[in-house]
Parts: sequence; structure tokens; C-alpha cells
Amino acid sequence: MIEGLLANNRRWITEKNAENPSFFDTLAAGQAPKILWIGCADSRAPAEQLLGLQAGDLFVHRNVANRVDPQDPNCLSVIQYAIEVLKVEHIIICGHHKCGGVRAAYDRTPLHDPIATWIAPITALAETHTTELNAIADIDDRCDRLAELHALQQVQILQSLPFLKTARDRHQPLQLHALNYRIRSGKIVVLENS
Repeated sequence: MIEGLLANNRRWITEKNAENPSFFDTLAAGQAPKILWIGCADSRAPAEQLLGLQAGDLFVHRNVANRVDPQDPNCLSVIQYAIEVLKVEHIIICGHHKCGGVRAAYDRTPLHDPIATWIAPITALAETHTTELNAIADIDDRCDRLAELHALQQVQILQSLPFLKTARDRHQPLQLHALNYRIRSGKIVVLENS
């Protein structure tokens, strides 16, 4: 398997050099992305491909169910670096339909730590929105709506982080966005609080 991946890598290098002989020199010179993408680790949701972008265009953090956890030093380090060092202008939280982490949280699938602890806030969010979610007949559609509510909630959590307040106090341009990737169609939509 590794041999096949390395062969793919060599083919990719050849293609990139043919398209743009300075591609790797440009990447090696540094990064200056304007967007931080916080998305799900799901293999069906590769940020650059979904947006038609190239290596170097996004600063990316992915985890199960695109969570922003104020207790997670990994996630916080990515956000802080993006804001303070890279000076990103946009932070995107992108959830997606058919999210396994959201479904497990909704179904209360018996899981062991650390994943059980990680998705517990999504279960709590489902409980907060019981009336809305129960009004949706299809269980898959219900979980898809929960994924949307979850992305919106993550933007609220982002807004409470101290580095965002500091950035805003120094008038650093910074916009937050909640998006949802609809796997069945490939479409990304902007989510808004209702």
C-alpha cells in the first residue's frame, strides 16, 4: 500500500512541475493563507478540493465533527497561530451532512473515551434542540440538521475565544463563517442562525 502512495506522490510531483515549474519553490518560500478552515476529519470532506483551491491557499484544522473545544490545546494552537501569526481574515467552520460523529452523538452510540467525551457536547446540543429535531421525520435529515446546528454553535464558541477579542480590539479584519458541505450534491452552503 505504501508503495502505491509513494508512486502517487511521484506522479503528483511530475504533474505539478509540468503545470508550474516554480510550484514547489513558491510553497517552500512560506505561507500566507487568508482563510482558516476548521472541518471534519471525514475522508469525504477534503477542504482544498471542495473549494477548488491549491496547497498553500488554506490553513486547515480537522477533527471528528469539526469541533472547536476551548479545552483542546491542539485546536486552540491552530486558531491562535492563524490569527496572530498568519493574520487570516476568515475563519470557516464547515460541518457536513452524513457526519458519523454527529450521528453517533445523536444516536448516543455507546463509545469509549476519548471519542465519547469528544462528541458529548453534540449530544447536549441535540437535547437543546429536541423539539426542532423531532419535527423532522427522517432520521438522516434530523442528523443532517444537527450537523448544521453544531457548525453554528462552533462559530459561537469561536467568538468567545480570547485571541478573537484581542484581534478585534486591534481592528484586525476577521470574519467568521458557518458552512455545511452536502455530500449528496457536493454543494457548500452558508448557514445562518434562525
